Amino acid sequence: MTDKDRYILKIAITLPVRELFSYSVPDNLMPRTDVGRRVLVPFRERKVIGYIMKKELGMVDEGTRDIMDILDQEPIFKENLVPFFQWMADYYLFPIGLLVQSALPSGINLTQFKTGRITQAGLTALESLPSSSIEGRMLSWIKDNPGKRLSPPLDVVYRLKDRGWVEIEERAGKGNVGPITRKIIRIKEGADFGPITTGNKSAFRAKNEADFIETLSGTKDGLPLQEISARFKNGAYLVRKWIKTGLIECYEERVFRDPIGKVIVPYPEPSSLCDQQEDVLRPIRRRLEKGTFSACLLYGVTGSGKTEVYYQAIKHAIGLGRKAILMVPEIALAVYTEGLFRSRLGDRVAIFHSGLSRGERYDQWMRMLRGEIDLVIGARSALFSPLTGIGLIIVDEEDDFSYKQEEGPR
Repeated sequence: MTDKDRYILKIAITLPVRELFSYSVPDNLMPRTDVGRRVLVPFRERKVIGYIMKKELGMVDEGTRDIMDILDQEPIFKENLVPFFQWMADYYLFPIGLLVQSALPSGINLTQFKTGRITQAGLTALESLPSSSIEGRMLSWIKDNPGKRLSPPLDVVYRLKDRGWVEIEERAGKGNVGPITRKIIRIKEGADFGPITTGNKSAFRAKNEADFIETLSGTKDGLPLQEISARFKNGAYLVRKWIKTGLIECYEERVFRDPIGKVIVPYPEPSSLCDQQEDVLRPIRRRLEKGTFSACLLYGVTGSGKTEVYYQAIKHAIGLGRKAILMVPEIALAVYTEGLFRSRLGDRVAIFHSGLSRGERYDQWMRMLRGEIDLVIGARSALFSPLTGIGLIIVDEEDDFSYKQEEGPR
């Protein structure tokens, strides 16, 4: 690689512009420049958030600017979604960075805001301005609150900037949600309590200490610290003491927010399908096995058994090692359908729609990214699910107007 050969990132910025922009990468940020991460980049006189859409080796033109920071610990969408985003941006004539932003679940997206910093000229002006004037009050607030978000309207701040009294900066805030973890206490693999407890009367000083060790020994993966504290009044003391011996350990386990609760009503599979269901399933299965694009239109009135056809087709796709998306027009329908499919397919089913909390949407999205989901059920936003190896997309009641979005992208 020559001096001018460096990795160039193609970035979709979150501003109303159509094209991707090229940025170079400082050496210290190179290890984390995966497609699908968010970055902070300079754009004209401001800092903006963008998404890495492509990474390529090439000649760096004079004047190409470096990215400033990488904002994610791991990619938030997969590289296979990039052509989809680009096609949608072209088809709907919509800025690609804003399209990606709208595709991601709320809570993942970072916010941008303006902050102010008083200059030396501003400090001088502050000494002569009346403290009751609007300029004086604003300068005084910016002086006492450097780096804090400026509240609209900002016309006074821009006047101060034009006079050289303040400088305005763009900053990125943190996402609203993130993963939830809990502490788990367990006995270390191969731990031997013999040398500590044999002939050592002080090993179990507390009355319930032997019970504590016995309880932990009876679990394969340990117990949550919260549960231990509920069972044993001195649980925190016992955990600290036995961690010091090196015989038990504490680790953090990821906890997913459950959007539908724990109770799943069983929906048993019918012993057989009717002739009409079998007739429509045969061509669908053949097309799935070919692995090429194909479209089918299934017509059936309400109650005619379409959902069972969906299930059998999805089951066949999963059996072929592919994944599936089932879109429904209403959130209530998504909840019912998810219960049916989860009762048969287990936990590798996700539900995704705007009725979930931000934290629930974040967790469902990250489970898809990590390959823990075979089937996504949801409203129109489920179309952006970051799955790899999609073999089947079903749009139930495809004529429903709920699938049409009235705000951009339309």
